[in-house]
Amino acid sequence: MRAPLWTSCRRAALAGALVAGTVLAGASSSLAAAGPVAHAGVRGAAPVNSLSGVAVTPGGRAWAVGYSAGPGGASTLIEAWTGVKWAIVASPNGGNVENILNAVAATSGRDAWAVGSYAKGGLVRTLIEHWNGVGWKLVPSPNAGGTAGRDVLNGVAATSPDNAWAVGQYWNGHALQTLIEHWNGRRWTLVRSPDPGGPDRLDSLSAVTATLTTAWAVGSYKIGPNPPRTLTEEWADGSWHVVPSPSPGAAGTADSLSGVAAGGTGVWAVGRTIDPHSGQGRPLAERWTGQAWQVAPSQNPGGVTPDNLLSGVAVGGPSKAWAVGTYQKGNLGVTLVEHLVGGTWRAVPSPNVGGPDYLNAVAASSSTAWAVGQYAQGTSTRTLIERWTLAGWTITPSPNR
Repeated sequence: MRAPLWTSCRRAALAGALVAGTVLAGASSSLAAAGPVAHAGVRGAAPVNSLSGVAVTPGGRAWAVGYSAGPGGASTLIEAWTGVKWAIVASPNGGNVENILNAVAATSGRDAWAVGSYAKGGLVRTLIEHWNGVGWKLVPSPNAGGTAGRDVLNGVAATSPDNAWAVGQYWNGHALQTLIEHWNGRRWTLVRSPDPGGPDRLDSLSAVTATLTTAWAVGSYKIGPNPPRTLTEEWADGSWHVVPSPSPGAAGTADSLSGVAAGGTGVWAVGRTIDPHSGQGRPLAERWTGQAWQVAPSQNPGGVTPDNLLSGVAVGGPSKAWAVGTYQKGNLGVTLVEHLVGGTWRAVPSPNVGGPDYLNAVAASSSTAWAVGQYAQGTSTRTLIERWTLAGWTITPSPNR
């Protein structure tokens, strides 16, 4: 089963790919390389509401971002946890057609970043918004694609008001290339990033995590007719470097990483691997040992079906880590939540509302965790937010436009 165009399973496939001048949706691309929800063509008769990023501050405030769409196009969607309920907060749009937010990061109640893309005048450009404690404001961000005009930001991480990273991809006129931008407290600037696939191949970054001393970005790259392989890049010694990461599938499989997180349990990356012969998609988890990336055991409750993946990961304390995604159960996609136990990722029960249901991102603190996504209700798509407490994962009502 292929997920519908609106879903993405956040970064389940390489969005931002330029085909006939259109940025492809996440799940619509056969490249299976991590990507965002951002794309042209989200307009439709039925309302679409989707959440693709979530963040939680040390003080307990939480943000969720995505988009809402209808016949007139797509608008940014930002929701805030008030401590009692989720509420929509006013957010600006960069263009007049398609405005998509893919990720959010927050360092405090007065400092948060949301990133994505917008379409205007036939171009797709990076979109960055900042929360200053009062409201969300547009912040100028550079584009690397020039007149090709296909720049998308998929992930963001911040450690302080003067240090943040955003990652994604741009179209150079021939192929996708990695895109990394940095905030120094005054402005966003382009930072050179390697493209192991080369200037005529497909390279994309889907997520980023940062500490006070380093940063990691993950995604995938593709060379020639070969399927995508995992991609990990590290910020060290003043520049970004490719660090080898395993692509565990057999020859011909497509492997991609869609989420990354660093914390007390280490550095973790998640995604999926797809066998084109059997059609089986399996969740993929990898761990940085301090010297190398290694595959970590994870569960695949969906069995031999294509739609099994992990799309986001979060570390909430010295012993708490969560990964979320989706797996196929019968003819529908259902939520997938896995918990790190003794170095192994184990599936835990998570609720569903309709069908299909998808979790795209997760954020965690020492006391709680939030996961966000969307579910189908008839011909409409609705936001989905779940919360973890000691009682387990439960659905928390979330608003829709």
